[in-house]
Amino acid sequence: MSLKALKNRQINRASTDFSIGFAGIIFLLITLLLTPTAQAMVGVELMTQKSRWTIDQLSIQENVSQTGTYLYLPLGGLAYLEGAQEQLELSYKATLPSLKQGDRSAVFNLLLGPFMLSAGVHQVKSTNPNVDQGKTTAYQFNLPEILHLSLGYSSFKTKFPDFVLTDRLDQKGLEVKQQSPEIGLNFFDGSVGLRSKQSKIQLSDSLGRGQTEYASTQVTGTFWLQPFYFTYSKWTGDRLFYADNKALYLNSLEQVYHGGNQASITWMPASWMDLAINRSNDNFFESGFLEPLKSQTDTLSLTLRF
Repeated sequence: MSLKALKNRQINRASTDFSIGFAGIIFLLITLLLTPTAQAMVGVELMTQKSRWTIDQLSIQENVSQTGTYLYLPLGGLAYLEGAQEQLELSYKATLPSLKQGDRSAVFNLLLGPFMLSAGVHQVKSTNPNVDQGKTTAYQFNLPEILHLSLGYSSFKTKFPDFVLTDRLDQKGLEVKQQSPEIGLNFFDGSVGLRSKQSKIQLSDSLGRGQTEYASTQVTGTFWLQPFYFTYSKWTGDRLFYADNKALYLNSLEQVYHGGNQASITWMPASWMDLAINRSNDNFFESGFLEPLKSQTDTLSLTLRF
């Protein structure tokens, strides 16, 4: 699992809204300019964050500790690199062993006129043998803004080489494919934005759940009132092994999520620093329960620019 994100707005620049964690948001890390005389951001950005989880008392999950870092590195005026690292520790009730997991990801981004092309990779190292050594590749195409309209399309492919299957008991290895088109509208010089994203996930095995396809719809609203930036998003449908933000984020927990919402406030007191707080609420299914359980994640993030 690693880095989630909400993208594309303009504050005298087109920005990528970035977040880390299973259900967290971190905002405004990438600067893109569309005007002929503009220049891309030339500084390095470093983000660190800490998340606190509150989980339904009926869940077998007990305590969760999650930390992460993010780095933005410009490569001249037309390209930049992103990198992220995340560490998760999850303890369970009764005699179940704890889960320890590390995620690493990297993305190369290239600006071609008004278009942005991205290619990302993500790797999972986990004490859970099913997802250990899992790898995700991602490709994303974005048209940040033309006449208040922004368009995007993301493709992800994840492979867990040692995942134990249920449809083919003599084989191992799960493949997950995901397609996510996105459309957005921006008003008042980017101060107000609205985006909608459709995601379809297809698994190569049902994993004993009786289905191999999962679909969801997410709607996000953004509002900029200097020096604050507000976001709220709500999604419906179902997700399993959901990926986002050019593979900077991957949820590799073996549970189906069933709708949720998230809200964040970002304070930008200076050009070299941002401070953000995010709260996300998700519903998820756990073995033995017919109704979804609830989880809440609070994330505090600090971004510094050099």
